[in-house]
Amino acid sequence: MTDEPAVPEGLRGGPQHVPAGVTSFFEWAWTSVTGTLWGFLAFLILIYVIPYGLALAAIGTQATSGGDFALLGFVALFAIAFASGQPAPTPLMGTSALLLAGFLGASFGPISVAALAGAAATLGLVVSYGAGATGIGRLLIDRFATRDSVQQAVDRAFEVIRQHGIKATFVLAIVPTPIHAWSAVAGGASGLLFVRFMVAAFAGSMIRFAIAALIGNGIEQLLS
Repeated sequence: MTDEPAVPEGLRGGPQHVPAGVTSFFEWAWTSVTGTLWGFLAFLILIYVIPYGLALAAIGTQATSGGDFALLGFVALFAIAFASGQPAPTPLMGTSALLLAGFLGASFGPISVAALAGAAATLGLVVSYGAGATGIGRLLIDRFATRDSVQQAVDRAFEVIRQHGIKATFVLAIVPTPIHAWSAVAGGASGLLFVRFMVAAFAGSMIRFAIAALIGNGIEQLLS
């Protein structure tokens, strides 16, 4: 018996559709981040603390003063939308990103808000895709899938990608679930074509954030 979490077959070594240089870069970056306690703490701060802090500061500024929070708001939206595409964050991060998009949509053009957030979320998913495509997904699972709930999310993500492929990427980008980011890891490990993956992720993310921004804009119009 072994205490290591079960790893889906698709993560064992990763597929061969990624250049060796890209594989080496991902392995070096992830090992550098998680190889030491300070590196891992820095990773958590970048993925959790900073995006949450920026989002709360932006929402708080708008809610309390109603002032111009364009720069802070858009920087916060980019950070938290990007972070929501990583396997580590909780679903609360995706919810916070939608809430912030709604606040920004009330003051700025919903399409510009959706475009920025969609691009950031897609970039985050691309990083997760790259982790799976280069075999770093094994290290991700060793680090994070120590609880049954996470392991179940990983298994479910691979099952959904095997069954539905790019369609699953598109739908999960619109309606993110606990398997949202893990499905991007699964997509990379399973060899989904990168361009098709990126287009599906961006289209779905754009729709998700456009809905949030339009709702925020509509509420603002009703109240003004």
